[in-house]
Amino acid sequence: MAADAFARVELIEHERAARQRAEMLEHHAARLAAAASIEEVARATVDGLAQLRPRWAAVWRLEGTTLTLLAEHGRTDVDTASYRTVSIDAEIPVTEAARLGVIVSCGTRNELFLRYPAVMRHGGTASSVQS
Repeated sequence: MAADAFARVELIEHERAARQRAEMLEHHAARLAAAASIEEVARATVDGLAQLRPRWAAVWRLEGTTLTLLAEHGRTDVDTASYRTVSIDAEIPVTEAARLGVIVSCGTRNELFLRYPAVMRHGGTASSVQS
């Protein structure tokens, strides 16, 4: 009896979460459809990602071998002002994501610094990393 009740509650919660996700995607699709520029698409994308409550989200544009930060949301532990324009060859998370076509995520600051020593060596700035 209790197991049946628990299963029903769990099902209701899953259905509610699915409905909220569908509504979020519909709203995001409408914002993307209304975007008239690359910058508006980037802004709509980070605003949509913000609904997932990440600590930080950003969208870059790849032109040739240079990535340019178009929009961001949230906060990060490193100084992103230094990373607004970076070479695709820099050893930082966004360039790895662009080169490999994968999502790159670091759960902690320590993981970030272990995987990408250039970020730590430059104290969170990319002035020497932009090569």
